[in-house]
Amino acid sequence: TNTPTSTPTLMPTVTPTSTPTSTPTMTAMPTDTLTPTITQTPDGSPPSIDSLEINKGALTTTSTNVILDLAAHDPTDGVAEMSFSNDQSAWSAWQPFANSVSWTLGGGDGTKTVYTRVRDFAGNLSPIGSATIQLDTRTAPEFSISINQGTLYTNQVTVTLTIGARPLTSKMEVSNDGGFNVPQEPYSSQKEWTITAYDGTVLPRTVYVRFRDRDGAVVGTATDDIILDVNAPTGSVSIGATNESQNLADNVTLKLNATDDLSGVGNMRISNNSSFTGVAWEPYAPTRSWTLAKNKVVFVQYRDNAGNISKTYATTTCTTLPAKPKLITPKKGSTVNDLQVALDWSDARCGTTFSLVVKRDSQTGKTVDKLKKVPVSQHTTKPLQKGKTYYWRVTACNKNGCAVGDWWSFKVK
Repeated sequence: TNTPTSTPTLMPTVTPTSTPTSTPTMTAMPTDTLTPTITQTPDGSPPSIDSLEINKGALTTTSTNVILDLAAHDPTDGVAEMSFSNDQSAWSAWQPFANSVSWTLGGGDGTKTVYTRVRDFAGNLSPIGSATIQLDTRTAPEFSISINQGTLYTNQVTVTLTIGARPLTSKMEVSNDGGFNVPQEPYSSQKEWTITAYDGTVLPRTVYVRFRDRDGAVVGTATDDIILDVNAPTGSVSIGATNESQNLADNVTLKLNATDDLSGVGNMRISNNSSFTGVAWEPYAPTRSWTLAKNKVVFVQYRDNAGNISKTYATTTCTTLPAKPKLITPKKGSTVNDLQVALDWSDARCGTTFSLVVKRDSQTGKTVDKLKKVPVSQHTTKPLQKGKTYYWRVTACNKNGCAVGDWWSFKVK
């Protein structure tokens, strides 16, 4: 805001006398000048850190490699970037904000603190947040246990325990609750074990081992924990609005979104065909440049850090109906030996989902198997009857409508 103020300034004027050699006189005349005063309005409030957890809130770790879970918000512009430090002096480079990130603790056993800060799109910086964990990297303890070689996550309740004990250890007891109300068993360095099947609020899953010598005396205990995540991530994929009318040979920008409640989204894979043949997993990112193929459809899957794979998501730039899908195997009119028959069809141009129907004896016969609007181009049937003829067809759909394919038949020998 500009606020004018009046400040007198002396301006000299010269008044000559009648004699050229006389001394001139100076008269002070007031003038007004504007001195600007600028007031700036702040661009939003600084963001806030809601929580920071190390290894899902675990109290201890044996590795300097950990997973940080961060929650933050900004009331105005949104949280843009984050940075981390082990000492509040040396900070990591600013990186796009994410709810989960890998981090390396400082060296040396003991209490370790991780600090974090975030900033919004206007550049406002949050207060510093922190979390602590006990680091114990001793490589040869008298007694030890490791679940699945020390991994942080699993999607199976059956795990492998690697158990270490000092010489002359004879017996051990393994427990999910630390109560050891279980039978003693001979000491073994490896054991298959079923972790607790509590509901999702019990994190992490902990396994306890108690050791006994030859006399039956308790000589030590050990524990380890792991996070059980049995749920696949969910997500979506779309093509940036500026790309909707582009030719299929042009590059487009994919907008990718995925969430996972426990272990976090770790990877994604992207393909121009629904089978993902030869496609490698890559780190998850919210955007990706991509070149569409002739079918004008892109397929995406997400995988969380526990190994759970999402269903397939698909999108297209097409503004027309899809082409009719072409059936591939089994060949039209052929005879097959298997009771469960592998059906295969092509990815129809512009088709993002496919519906399948299998009927017995005729095209109007009893429906024995079906799929409804799934982004796949293969299916293995339920067990079929010997000596029967089956008819099948596939319908391709997208956001503009559907195209019904032709009927084919095969006979089960």
